[in-house]
Amino acid sequence: MTDTRRTLRATDRLKRREDFRRTQEGGRKHHSRHFLVVVHDRGDDAPARIGITVTKKVGNAVERNRVKRLVREVFRNERARFPIGCDVVFIARDGAPALRYEDVLAEVPKRWSLRPRTSDGQMIGRVPSSDGRAPKERS
Repeated sequence: MTDTRRTLRATDRLKRREDFRRTQEGGRKHHSRHFLVVVHDRGDDAPARIGITVTKKVGNAVERNRVKRLVREVFRNERARFPIGCDVVFIARDGAPALRYEDVLAEVPKRWSLRPRTSDGQMIGRVPSSDGRAPKERS
């Protein structure tokens, strides 16, 4: 049975400080104009989980909550773009409240560099399938 849900469950989100810290300390950083995206490979085959950090420097409560809603919506709708078995933390930067859905989507890395590469540049290990659920092996 395929999982066709479009909701964001509690298990899809990082909530504990320890999970955020582990991701931020041991993860790989991807910089964009309005976000710092940190990805940490948990080493399992579970779907990606997301955490969002928006400090008061970014804006008032309304603006911060809007940024969090937008990032969650991108994650929910574009789950296939996020690596399997990883925790992903978005840290918002100044200017993020002015973004639209398309802008946030454009700042999600197109290719996540998580695993070692072979001499010809191919990534070794699991990659998301086209539906973003079951991992495929690369050699």
